[in-house]
Parts: sequence; structure tokens; C-alpha cells
Amino acid sequence: MNEQELVKAALEGSQTAWEEIVRRFGNAIFSLALQFTMRREDAEELTQEVFIKLYNTLHIWKPERPLLAWIMTITRNRCIDEYRKARQERRLQRLPQEVLDLIPSGRDAEREALAGERYAKLMEYLHELPEETASLILMRDLLGLSYEELAAMNSLPVGTVKSRLNRGRLAVASKLSDYFAGSREEAI
Repeated sequence: MNEQELVKAALEGSQTAWEEIVRRFGNAIFSLALQFTMRREDAEELTQEVFIKLYNTLHIWKPERPLLAWIMTITRNRCIDEYRKARQERRLQRLPQEVLDLIPSGRDAEREALAGERYAKLMEYLHELPEETASLILMRDLLGLSYEELAAMNSLPVGTVKSRLNRGRLAVASKLSDYFAGSREEAI
């Protein structure tokens, strides 16, 4: 069933069609929510909120726009709202255990600790970027969305998406390089 038929069937009350939408897009929604919140419980709650919003607004989807791009725009906007709220409530002090658990473990405890520290710093510096830039990086690098999908979701030219991604990545890389160069100097 193509996207247009799937949405039409869901709008006509087909439980099977709605379950297929949840199946097709649930992982992408949850993954983006988890990257924004860094907490499994919060990501699950955001995913449910996105599906409620999707269910209530499915009738306004335009078939000329890819369904995934539209759904990810809804997800991104909800995540940004939550991110803004959380940012005001607390600053990133430490990485939650749920995120550390996602990092593949190796045999070397020191290497694991360094990987955890790198990931923590990456996420900290990523969240210091403007929200729109951070969301572009998360959706491109962690979810694998194409430049074209990101451009459609954000109503931007593809060149602007590439430029913002490049600037954001360079800013994060520079901060990571400075941080870990300083860490090495302190160890000597």
C-alpha cells in the first residue's frame, strides 16, 4: 500500500492502516526523540505525543510531500518544544545512564570510559548549537535522513541545509578537539 492509500485508509478508520503507520514510522520518531531527550522514558512519552498529534492532524497531510518528511517535521517541532523546556529547567550536567547504555561496549574499560566521555561531550556541544542546527545534525547523522528530506522538512534550499550542517559539525568538532587536547595535556 502506498502512502496515499495508507493515509486514506487510516482516515476512513482502518485500524490496520493506522497500525501500519505506527510500524513504519515509530522507530524514526522514537530515535529522534531519544536523541533530543537522552532519556528513554521521555522519548517514549514524546513518541506517544507525536502519534496523538499525527492521528489528529493526518487529514491535513498533503500527498505531494513525503509522509516521512511531514511526520519528522511534527516530531522535530515537538522535540524542540520539549528541548526548550528542558533547557530552561536544567543545564546538561552529566549524561544519563540510558545514553551510556546505548554506546557499544568493548573489552577495554578505559576505552569504554573514553567513548562515554566523548559521546557525553558530543551531545553537550551539540545542544549548545542553535536548536535548528542541532536538529539538522541529529536527523542527518543519527537518523540518516537525506539532504532533500531535511530541506523539505525545514522549508530550506538543499544548499542551506548542507551549509548549516557543515558549520554545526565544524563548531562541535572544534570544541571536541579543544576539550580532548586539554584533557591530554592535563594527563601529562
